[in-house]
Amino acid sequence: MATDMGLVLEALKREINDLPERRPGYRREVLATLADIVAFEREHAEVKISIVRRITDKTEALARFVGTGQDPQ
Repeated sequence: MATDMGLVLEALKREINDLPERRPGYRREVLATLADIVAFEREHAEVKISIVRRITDKTEALARFVGTGQDPQ
């Protein structure tokens, strides 16, 4: 499973590198957000977690970063 996850993250990195840099750190934050979501999914597969709320929180934080530059953490 870890190898598959590594392949997924490498594919995401390649695609993210092609995104326009909408603000400094944009690509980094997109990758971090997607990596978190992939980790949430893996955790959700093992133990049922509140994945929808977690994903919503992460995507809203990324949107705030894009719109205002506010640190998504």
